[in-house]
Amino acid sequence: MTLKTTIITTIIFLQTLGFCYSQDKYSTAKNIILQTERKIVDAVIKTDTVVVSAYLSTDYTYTLPDGKIISKNQYISDIANWWRPLTIDLTDQKVTIYQKTAIVIGKAKYRWKNKNGEVEEAVEQYTDTYIRLKDKWVRVSSHTSCLSGRCT
Repeated sequence: MTLKTTIITTIIFLQTLGFCYSQDKYSTAKNIILQTERKIVDAVIKTDTVVVSAYLSTDYTYTLPDGKIISKNQYISDIANWWRPLTIDLTDQKVTIYQKTAIVIGKAKYRWKNKNGEVEEAVEQYTDTYIRLKDKWVRVSSHTSCLSGRCT
């Protein structure tokens, strides 16, 4: 093997190793973000506003299906005072990471009891945006569009 071939082989090996490392790093980050999505949903169902709040940035905004934009404080207040989902099922989730920003798209199926005690459902398409602050992924915004049911 010539010196030139050895150098080229070494360069290709190092590039491949770097690519594998970065792919593994992104795979780990994607899993952490999906786990965070699940933790937030579980906390909403349990009315645990402390946990929900911990994963939202201070300037978090939520765009509802009707176009209304609410703040973190309003979202937390809604969870504490009246939003009582029985279940929230997340499906079709896809995470895309751009350095310290992550975009999650997916569908959420909500089930809750209305004032008459009847179970209602809604399905929404959502987009959640995260940023990496220090060593933690934090949700900075959410946007939902109604696919079916009573979404607002």
